[in-house]
Order: sequence, then structure tokens, then C-alpha cells
Amino acid sequence: MPQQATKATPVPETSTASELQPGQEQIAALAHALWEARGCPEGSPEEDWYRAEEQLKGQIQNTAAHL
Repeated sequence: MPQQATKATPVPETSTASELQPGQEQIAALAHALWEARGCPEGSPEEDWYRAEEQLKGQIQNTAAHL
């Protein structure tokens, strides 16, 4: 008996949680730029990391909202 061709059912595009999170490399690059913009001060790299992470998350969410 010949097999009957079937049509593929389209899968709705959904974002996974990992797609809505900035990558470590993106955060590191922006954190470094923020640190340089502050004049390369000693200490508190966490401050730049946090600011970079929050800024990138906001950009990703903004982009996702416009899709």
C-alpha cells in the first residue's frame, strides 16, 4: 500500500526563556563598555555587570514586544 503524503502542521513560533536572556558574552562586552565609560575605576565590576544585564534584558523584552 503506498504511503499517503502528509502536510506538515506549522508550529507556532514561541520564544524560549533562553532566547529572552542576554548571553554571557553580550553582558561582558556591554559591562566592559560601561566600565570604560565610567573611566575604568577600580573595584565593583558587579555594578557594571548588573547594569549591562538589565539594559540588555530591557532591549530584548522591547524587541519581543514589537514582534
